[in-house]
Amino acid sequence: MSAVQFSIGAERQLSPEWAIGGALGYDSLWSRAKGGIWTTDARLFHTGLFVRRSFGEGFALTAAAIGGLGSPEVRRRTTPMTSVRGSQDLSWVGGTLRAEWPVALAGGTLRPLLDVNVLHVWGDGLVEGGALAALRVGSASETNVSLRPAVEWSANLRWGDRLVRPRIALGLTQYLTDPSPVVGAGFGDAVGVAAAMRVTSKVSRAYGDVVLGLDIGEVGGLTVGANLFARVSERSYQVGGGLQLRLPF
Repeated sequence: MSAVQFSIGAERQLSPEWAIGGALGYDSLWSRAKGGIWTTDARLFHTGLFVRRSFGEGFALTAAAIGGLGSPEVRRRTTPMTSVRGSQDLSWVGGTLRAEWPVALAGGTLRPLLDVNVLHVWGDGLVEGGALAALRVGSASETNVSLRPAVEWSANLRWGDRLVRPRIALGLTQYLTDPSPVVGAGFGDAVGVAAAMRVTSKVSRAYGDVVLGLDIGEVGGLTVGANLFARVSERSYQVGGGLQLRLPF
């Protein structure tokens, strides 16, 4: 799978204790199954809002709400010479509660984190077109709950008149529900069999991840950040990177 993401966000510090923010994003995703049995092309739009409350000794709680929508298009090969296509309207809403407590060390800052995530996803039914073996897929929805404990280390260093901030984070995501989707489907050229079979795709319930990052900027000015990440489970893995620009206002 390959993906490109663009996002823009803003954060406002209302007081020493309170901060709010939000973001808008766009994802372009493309994936291909082994052997080219199917491919997926998706354009997704999403948004989010958060509020953070800082307490004494650095402890902070952040509550965030997210939502998004898109219409992934799937092309499925039915024979070496024929294929079918279908698109499905997809939407999701969710929220995250994060607790963090930074601890100052001689070589930087250690930040233990705990995220509690809830995500509800639903998709409309679809009818494939293009061949006799096209499927009629019913609508489906699911709600998943997960925990993600993590620890992040960072340090603020001087490089001339610039501030350099290396960082590394290690995390583990554990689903408390089964994230494997299940849908009803039947052949589109047969009558009354839209739910003749139940189809599922197994998804791992635990993921490990690591993020390496570096921020370079001027105090009170533009900051440029770069990161590399990897996410690994029993059945899949993801690797990638990103660039970020931050400017106080």
